[in-house]
Amino acid sequence: MKWFKYDTLYVNGSSLTAGGGLGNSDIKEEYKKLYNLEWTDEKNVTYPKYVADYFGLKLIHKALCGSGAPRLVRETYEYIINEGIDKAKKTIFLLEITDPIHRVDVYCNQINDYVIANVRYDNDYSYDSKISSIQIQRAVTKHGDIYESEYFEGKISDEIKDYLNKYHNPVAYTEKYYGEVAGLLSFMKQLDLTFFYMFNEHTLKNVVSFFYNDIKNHEIRIDGHNCINQFAGINKLTIKDELNGASSDLHPGYFGNKQFSEKLIPALEKLLKPKVIAFGDSHTQSFLEMCNSKMSWAVDYVNYIKEIPKNYIQNISEHFDNLEIDNYGRGGISNQTIFDTFISNKHNINPKDILIFGWTTESRFRISNESNSFVDIIPFSAHPKQNDDVSKITTDEIAVNKLTYNVWWTEIMNYIKIIEDLFPNNLIYHWTWVNNKTQWSNRLWSEEMLNDKHIIVVKDDFNQYEVNYREIILDNAEILYDFSKNINDYNIHEDFKKTNKIIIINFNESNHQHLNYLTKNNLKVRYLTPTDYKKTCYEKFIPYKKYNTIYEETNGAVDDLHTSRTGHQELAKDLLMYIESDIKQGNNKKNVKISLL
Repeated sequence: MKWFKYDTLYVNGSSLTAGGGLGNSDIKEEYKKLYNLEWTDEKNVTYPKYVADYFGLKLIHKALCGSGAPRLVRETYEYIINEGIDKAKKTIFLLEITDPIHRVDVYCNQINDYVIANVRYDNDYSYDSKISSIQIQRAVTKHGDIYESEYFEGKISDEIKDYLNKYHNPVAYTEKYYGEVAGLLSFMKQLDLTFFYMFNEHTLKNVVSFFYNDIKNHEIRIDGHNCINQFAGINKLTIKDELNGASSDLHPGYFGNKQFSEKLIPALEKLLKPKVIAFGDSHTQSFLEMCNSKMSWAVDYVNYIKEIPKNYIQNISEHFDNLEIDNYGRGGISNQTIFDTFISNKHNINPKDILIFGWTTESRFRISNESNSFVDIIPFSAHPKQNDDVSKITTDEIAVNKLTYNVWWTEIMNYIKIIEDLFPNNLIYHWTWVNNKTQWSNRLWSEEMLNDKHIIVVKDDFNQYEVNYREIILDNAEILYDFSKNINDYNIHEDFKKTNKIIIINFNESNHQHLNYLTKNNLKVRYLTPTDYKKTCYEKFIPYKKYNTIYEETNGAVDDLHTSRTGHQELAKDLLMYIESDIKQGNNKKNVKISLL
């Protein structure tokens, strides 16, 4: 599974997950006698072990008999804090959550660690309830010291019972964990950790059901059952069932764990497996769709190579064991429509999904047609008019403006910022087929500027401007003021008598003398900045490359410049290099590597 980015499975829960009963010697003897099955550690025949083995994960199996929500919350926090965020992001958390009412988590000074006190009451649902019995479960400390239940009988259990009688109430304890459990899951969601939960009982969940509705994609249900005990009970896969009544133990049996895992593994794989979601124009849309829509160039190309080729999205999906694809690429659309399509479909995106944006030429834009809907304009082509009140001359002039001034690339930069703000934890990649060379306008003056005697002010160090742009500025200046020199030598009013084309270079906004010169002379100015917005935008993309075209691949037999089969393979290879690297690193390019401590 090349898409898989995890190395650890962390599991916590009660005896239902810990293999309760399967460690008893008499029960193990019966499985040996009936099925010739043997095991030393019962956790090796529980569903978490099968899941970990299938995915090739290190198993941290923290489930324990008698344990409930309090211990699960505490230990899960401890794991995240002690291991740090990076490790936690490479961990799958599988939590079987049991109500806290009979499962009290108590710190015991005698062993310097927590113990589980299983408590029974005369009335579970009353604030006046009294403890009828108490048992301290076998404890293994963080240092590996083992204390059997017998160690706690007598003085320790009596002291804990006395403390609980005085300062503990089952109803209040349960109510406390409504928020504790929801808080843990909310914390994990905020950190973008991969976690799944199962509730043995729904007491904790029902009170804050609105919260769990918001994270329902994290809940595991197998055949409609919310936990393994229901699955085993309904399917007669308890220890009692499997041993034909030789034991009365109703914990999930050997085969119950195995069959549950066989259902759980594909369910987890589906939840973990990302989709590839793509947005773009005809360079992203599939060849099959373009042929079905009778795009002449696509039909000619497919007929020439005698197959419908895979595009780069399909190649990426195939490389990752055929990931599900949502391809929103559509021929002829503008960047506005690409972004609009993303906004309309963002509800379909999960944090695990891989997002790819193929941005198109900035010359395309949208207008409305007579039906009050948007249409995309592809300028400089024999395209029919899209609206009778907008002439083709107008649309071509708008396109010239968009191609002439690279500030239009800030639109895409803003789109990218919104995309990455909305989905900060996804793997997101941007590319374009549009040539990366910036064409600077040769004309800096407008009629308005000349008539109103504007001057052009070139901010900051003139030498940081691109060579071509510096040459254009110098060519447009009939008189040049260099503010890095003595500005008292300049007489702007006399020079205006000679020409209206005066340009100031090396203007420093933080220099009061420079600013005073403009104010004192009451000058109207237009500022230039050295920013190449196209170049800045391309820094957000994977490195630009001219991919093989249909024209090149067919040696001109099909006269079209769309990306060819070979080009799509090249693009897929480049994107895969980045995707695989980010998966391996756990997407740390977007997350700071720190420990919570």
